[in-house]
Amino acid sequence: MRKVFAAILIMISTQGISQRWVDLGIKGGWGANFLINSNILDDNTFNHRLSGGYTVGGKIGYNLSDMHEITFDVMYTGFKQNFRYSVTDTVFGSPEYDKTFSYNALDFLLMYRMNNEGRYFEIGPKYSLLSKGSDFDAQSGRTTDVSELMAESSFGMALGFGNYFFGTDNFGITFGARITYDFGDIISPNAQSPHYPSNHTYDSYSPSSPLSLLLVCEFNFDFGYIAKANCGQRTKLIVF
Repeated sequence: MRKVFAAILIMISTQGISQRWVDLGIKGGWGANFLINSNILDDNTFNHRLSGGYTVGGKIGYNLSDMHEITFDVMYTGFKQNFRYSVTDTVFGSPEYDKTFSYNALDFLLMYRMNNEGRYFEIGPKYSLLSKGSDFDAQSGRTTDVSELMAESSFGMALGFGNYFFGTDNFGITFGARITYDFGDIISPNAQSPHYPSNHTYDSYSPSSPLSLLLVCEFNFDFGYIAKANCGQRTKLIVF
């Protein structure tokens, strides 16, 4: 991680820095989620189903030049993973049931963004505060609040890319994709047992890490530029 950001800083320093400005934006996205847990992946009776998730929030960007930008995003995210599993039953054979694990998160992302000829690439760390965990099991027909079984926070990475779609001098719309992955376990240490979150029994515990691939739409407005007078006055933000 340090090597990546060191390379970015070197690349920025070798480019000419022109006028700097600040932009604000609102953004939202929808796409696919995947909960990575090795016990579940190795269990032939427990299968992932296509699952959708969303994110919505805003950003503030500090443009170092036409090409280089640092952005800070605050996003409210909904993660959901659907499963289908089978159980051995002496009467009914091997009936299948649906199960859904979901939670919400408040994500904070510090991203480096490279803009080039209407296209962008971004990368940076993500810190999440987790909340509102729930677990629905069709076999019992119950939805259980599992918020207390969730870790309080999680750390991960985000990577995105996209294209400029439409805009004016100070306003622009972009469409792209963002991939996020949490390195840590989203299950609280107090709830880390071999059977959770699948409720199947395994030999040992395996951590659960969420992966998301979202299509993102972003509305950006150039708020103001940074200016400094030659007479030594303080740097000022001049609003457009």
